[in-house]
Order: sequence, then structure tokens, then C-alpha cells
Amino acid sequence: PANLSGARDVFANDVQRLFDSTQKIVSLQQTNHDMVSHIGKARAAAEELKGLLMCGSIEEITKRIDKLLMILILRSLHPDYEHVCDQNLVKRADFLYEQPG
Repeated sequence: PANLSGARDVFANDVQRLFDSTQKIVSLQQTNHDMVSHIGKARAAAEELKGLLMCGSIEEITKRIDKLLMILILRSLHPDYEHVCDQNLVKRADFLYEQPG
């Protein structure tokens, strides 16, 4: 159904933004002696990630953190297992965006 396809796209974009924000922090390195600039970049990356994770309830924050951890673990798989990553993301998207019936 088109609605499920749209939900998968939203889920994939959400997960990708979480991953990209985390990646900014993980790959952050000071390349020169400008500590102020480095701390500014680190703070901006941390605020971006916090903004994606924060929401109204502890349960929702926990879900978002779980989603982030899931994608980090799936992305660490050997390329031979890319199909496992894809299948898990689709199953997760189906579950998260099911309409009560």
C-alpha cells in the first residue's frame, strides 16, 4: 500500500538523520589548535543529536535511542549481510507505522 511505502520512507529518513548526527560526533576530530572552533563544532553536533532524540515522554525517547542503536549495529554488519539490514529496517518500519485495526 502507498501509505506503508510512505511510512517506510519517513522511518528511513528519521533513522538516517539519527545516524548522520551520531556520525558527526563519532568522526569529530580536532584538526588544528583552535580549541574554541572544535568545541563549537562538538556542541553543535551534540545539540543536533539531542534535538532528534528529545520529545515528550521517556518512552518515546527510549524508542528513539533504541532506533539509533539498532541502525548503528546494523550498519556495522559486513557488506555481505546488507540484505539482513534491509529486511530489519523494513520489518521495523512496518511495525512502527501499523495502523490499529
